[in-house]
Amino acid sequence: RQTQNIVCDASYSPIGYQGDNDHSYFRGTYDGQGHTVSGITVTRTGNTSTDQYIGFFGCIAYGTVQNVVLANSTFTGYERVGGIAGYNSWGTVRNCRVESSVTIRVGCSNGQMFGGVVGYLVGTKALISGCVSAATINGNSQVDDHCGGIVGRVDYGTLKDCLYIGTSVTGSSNVGSIAGEKTGGTISNNYYTAISLGGVGAYTGAA
Repeated sequence: RQTQNIVCDASYSPIGYQGDNDHSYFRGTYDGQGHTVSGITVTRTGNTSTDQYIGFFGCIAYGTVQNVVLANSTFTGYERVGGIAGYNSWGTVRNCRVESSVTIRVGCSNGQMFGGVVGYLVGTKALISGCVSAATINGNSQVDDHCGGIVGRVDYGTLKDCLYIGTSVTGSSNVGSIAGEKTGGTISNNYYTAISLGGVGAYTGAA
């Protein structure tokens, strides 16, 4: 349980990762209890396995992260980049808030899966619920895709009862106010305010 606000420094590294030969998922329960985490800057501009899985949590698998407020942070990477978590596999992200002072950025020309709350949601029991995002998602005009105000891409799992109140989600393709792309799973009861969507064949992602 988080008992007070936390200001991170330049040494911060996302919790949980997945590399070519090893991995370390977060499998526990983290309760922010409404306190703020701020000051995170993670900048990775390559296109290797070390430039993926970026967020406050890099990888969640069967774990739960809830009641976290994220502010004054910037996450830049190659794939699976999100404010609360880069990757949520069979886990739960619930009742979290990502403030407007958070920016999610594509770090190279061929990045994928960038979301204000989670970059990539996968697993039939994976869940994102009750979250609010005001983050800016900055894609580019090259070949990045799957950029969403809440989640970049949903393959399986459930995305529900979330709100995007930010002003800009951009990318070259599969761009959405809620989700950049949905290939499976369930998206329901999510809402967004009027925003600027930039991309080829932008997908509103509203449900």
